[in-house]
Formats: sequence, structure tokens, C-alpha cells
Amino acid sequence: MKTFIIVAITLFSINCSSQKNLKYSIKGGINYTWSYTDFSANKVIYGFNIGGTIEKDINDLISVQTELNYNLKGIESVIKNTSPRIEAENRLGYIDIPVLFQVKFAKRISFQAGPQVGFLVYKNSEIDGNEVDLDITKTTFGFVGGFEIDFLKKFYTQFRYEYGLSKIIQNDSIKFSVISLNLGCYFN
Repeated sequence: MKTFIIVAITLFSINCSSQKNLKYSIKGGINYTWSYTDFSANKVIYGFNIGGTIEKDINDLISVQTELNYNLKGIESVIKNTSPRIEAENRLGYIDIPVLFQVKFAKRISFQAGPQVGFLVYKNSEIDGNEVDLDITKTTFGFVGGFEIDFLKKFYTQFRYEYGLSKIIQNDSIKFSVISLNLGCYFN
């Protein structure tokens, strides 16, 4: 984790030290979250995301993008082989910091991919409608990839997939998968 934070700070510092070819934006959108595990049937949870980006062009085709986002994610599960049936729901808010490398395929279309670290800032967990205090992982890691399409010179839309590498609940095997659809606006 320390290595990732040092790399993120270094890339952010490079962005800040060279103001030429920097793009700033804000964005927001919807999240479609599910988890993968062996012991439960999982349902999709809808959430939202909002954040800001700083993008530094390396050349005409490649850029580095650092983001600071708030993401509301979740898990809704029906535990298998239990009688009576047990339902669990977790709504989790993270501050996510992805560092993405972006390759432009056409003037307005690009592919983005890179690592992401997330810090838990909100949790609401319920089992059968009763609030419980689960041992939720405070720091998560994942890999993010997707496409961005620029339009009208000032706006963009993103389609992004996050593959969670970290367990969400301590001593459990549940991990996130998130699809996000975002709309953003450049400031410059």
C-alpha cells in the first residue's frame, strides 16, 4: 500500500509541477455493484459516484490521469443453505484514488487502465433488517479499466469496470465488481 501511495503522490506531483497540458474535470455517475463469493447468492446494488480528475498528457496519444472519487458501493446477499433464509445488505462508501494510464485510439476515444486504492468512509450493514457491525476492510485495492468518449470539446462519458482484489469483509472471501457509467465536464 505504501508503494501505491508513493507512486500516486509522485504522479500527482508531476502533474502539479508541470501545468502545461493539464486537464481538470469533475464527474459523476451511477455504479452497478455485485460481489463474487461461493457461499451466497448475490444481487446487484446500485450506487453513485462523484469526483474530480487531473490528467497530464505525456504525448499526443498517452496521458496519466489521477482521480479522487467518492463511490457508494454495496453487497446484497441471500446466504445459501440456511433455514430460515438469511438476507444481508451492506452499503459502503469509499474514497477511491485510481491512477490511470490512458491511450487515445481516435481523437475523442481513449482506453484507461490502472490500479486503484480505496479508503472506507461510510458503512451501513444489516442482516435480516437489523443493523450489525461487521468487520469491513478499511483499505481496498483493485484494478480499473474502461473507455472514455469526449464530446462537444468540454464533456466526456466513461464506461468503467473495477475488479476488486481485496476482501471486503475480514475473514471472508467476498470481493467487489463494479461497473460505472459517468458523465464529466472539463474546466479547461
